[in-house]
Amino acid sequence: MTGTLITALPRRRLEYSFLAGSTSQTIVLLPEIATCNYNYAGIFVRVHSRSMAAGQSLQFNLYNILPTQDDLREFVEDDGTGSPYPLVTVTVTSSSPVTVPRITYDTTTRVGPFLKLELKASQASSPTAFYAELSAELLLRETS
Repeated sequence: MTGTLITALPRRRLEYSFLAGSTSQTIVLLPEIATCNYNYAGIFVRVHSRSMAAGQSLQFNLYNILPTQDDLREFVEDDGTGSPYPLVTVTVTSSSPVTVPRITYDTTTRVGPFLKLELKASQASSPTAFYAELSAELLLRETS
């Protein structure tokens, strides 16, 4: 079985201290990954360092999507209530992983023809310093 390792986030300091209390910001890391030949996907996040408080999180979410040239709107799998349904979620908090440097990861075999990877930063209700130095890889394994 062969696979592909895609750098989703080169080592980078992510600074979110500017976020107001109880707010979040989402960025798209990989907007459209063709995965027709794959049946396994995993997000592996390296936590190099962090300064985070309780209630703050950095969440990597991997979604099944199905883009088309006929309609440029986003078609994403939902959870049955209309909200996008992440196949895989990897969350970094002030206590997870317990120590750094460490990796944290999650995997799935529910891989559709295209995937999208987002990063969502969420600030605590009382804003405080919030940064982490992270890097991330997307692992895809081929269908046998």
